Amino acid sequence: MQNQTQTGFSADTTAPIVAANGLPFNVGNPGAPGVPAFLGVPIFNTTTSVLKSGLGTALDQMVHADFPTYSAGLNLTLPIRNRSAQADSARAQLDKRQQVVQYRQLQNTIFVNVRNAQIALQQDRSQVSAAEKARILAQQTLDAEQKKYQLGSSTSYQVVLRSRDLTTAQGNELRAKINLIEASVNFDQAVGRTLDVNHIIVADARRGKIYRQPNIPGAPDPSAGVPGK
Repeated sequence: MQNQTQTGFSADTTAPIVAANGLPFNVGNPGAPGVPAFLGVPIFNTTTSVLKSGLGTALDQMVHADFPTYSAGLNLTLPIRNRSAQADSARAQLDKRQQVVQYRQLQNTIFVNVRNAQIALQQDRSQVSAAEKARILAQQTLDAEQKKYQLGSSTSYQVVLRSRDLTTAQGNELRAKINLIEASVNFDQAVGRTLDVNHIIVADARRGKIYRQPNIPGAPDPSAGVPGK
């Protein structure tokens, strides 16, 4: 590698510098005779140096840290407004309010169902009582009509009509009792006591053996054991 260093300046006496009037340009202090100025070229001192390079030189520079490099960084986080957390909080509050509303609606639905089942149970009890009285009255009317027929003051047609009325009253009474049973089942279901009322134990179903007689028509006798056991 060659390095050039300027060591001086060589004037060319054959190329004087002239002024605008064509006369040579003199350089010097005012009031003193001047020295003519000439064009010239700079003088350089040239030196040659050899630079070592390669893998060994690179490793040596790395080990001795001949050309160290320094770096620095700064990471600044300012929690001005956490929009994501605010959105999550607002969404959670809305979900909570929605669940509270659903819970209230479920409570109202259960209350209405229990109230309706209770009203239906009371009405069906009244219908059973009225149907029983109507059946008793129809039976008494038929008995009286049969006595009148035996005394000759009535006809067989009237007896048949009273008998038909008794059959209708008996059917109405049976229908009222069935409605009462259905209303009782619906009421037990509304208040959540169907298993307790019918003496049904879930543990017996898991064990596969009944220790308490269920209150269900046609249920097997626990003393006889479970079929297949």
